[in-house]
Order: sequence, then structure tokens, then C-alpha cells
Amino acid sequence: MKKNKEILNPTLHHEQTDTTLSYLLFRKMDKLFNAFQHHSRLAIAEQLLKNKSLNVTDLCICLRSEQSFMSQHLALMRRSKVVLANRQGQQVYYSLNPERLQALNDMLAALNPLYQYASNTDQNNKLYNLYFFHTAYELNRALYHVDRIKILSFLHQKPNSCVQELQEGLNMNQSPTSQQLRILRLNNLVHSQRNGKNIHYTLNYPLLKTYVQQALLLFPTEQI
Repeated sequence: MKKNKEILNPTLHHEQTDTTLSYLLFRKMDKLFNAFQHHSRLAIAEQLLKNKSLNVTDLCICLRSEQSFMSQHLALMRRSKVVLANRQGQQVYYSLNPERLQALNDMLAALNPLYQYASNTDQNNKLYNLYFFHTAYELNRALYHVDRIKILSFLHQKPNSCVQELQEGLNMNQSPTSQQLRILRLNNLVHSQRNGKNIHYTLNYPLLKTYVQQALLLFPTEQI
């Protein structure tokens, strides 16, 4: 059990700071991002942002949707705690969770300073700038994978490793190793540098540290 915990939750010590790559934390973040990864749920959020509080009937009228589908989307958003429910008599009214969305907003700003500028210039779309949101979503997806966590942990222990060294150290084939490295590189989680015929990889510690710190503000109980 201890070995599995170390594999799924490796701690990276860098410049007197410990950053734990928690698989459970990334899974919870994936569920949070998933609350917005559908055009209907994004439309619900926009309506609640505009109208503050609506019941299912109101939302169905605004979005021309059937109640069964609306209820399913609202249930998922409630589980992610981005939507709050308040019963008034026989009606249940839904509203956005300002604390949850502010923490998510702060994460996007911390990951990319340009997001703060975009937010300040367009207050109406402050919480739902799709470009920055999608970037953070893809970043979390890159982290939410056992093999990629193993690769990051290996690169922490042995920086400047090439694909062959990763293959041998992690007992992985070349094709999946290269594929996982490509995903990590595309999301700026690792840096690459060619040295002769080989490409060597190192961790992007500032990005890893920033992302984990911001994620822990959303899910502080996942501090390990």
C-alpha cells in the first residue's frame, strides 16, 4: 500500500519546497473541470451568472431544454460544488457557488497572467474565458495519468533523462513513453533539449508548483 501511495503521490523537493503530485487531487480537479466541459453546462453557468438564481423550469425555458436533461446536468454541477441548491417551498433554486468559481478564477490567473488582463477587460465573461479554461483543463488531464506521474517522478530523481533512460527506468516501451512525453511537453510540464541524437527532458518546476498550490486551494483536504 505504501509503495502504491508513493507511485501515485510522489513528492518533488525543489528549492526548499515540497510539491506532491496527488493522483486523487488531479481526479477531483478533473471532475471540477468536467462541470464546464459540455456546451449545455456552460450555458447553464452563463444563465446563472446573468440571473443569479433560477429553478429548473426557468432554465428549461431559457435554454429550450427538457427537464430530465437539465436535471442531469445540474446534478453533475452540484456534485462538483460549482452550483448551489436552495429549496424555497416546493421549488429548488440554483445559483453559482461564488467561492468555488473565485478559486477557479484565481487558478487561471495564476497559471497565465494574460488571463487577468482578459478578465479585467471583459467582466461579463470573467469566469468563462474558454481559451484559458481549456488550457488549465488540458494541463490537469496531462497530470491525471499514472504513467505520466511516474515519468515526472523519474525526471525529478534523474533530470535530463532521455527516452531510452525513461524506458529502462520505468520498464515501459518506447512508443507509449514517447507518447506520454509528448503530452507533457505540449502542456509545458517538461522542457526538452536535443543533445546529439538524443532529446533530454527536465521538469518545469514553477508550473507544477503553481498548479498544485492552486488546486489545493480548491481541495485543501488533499494535502498529503
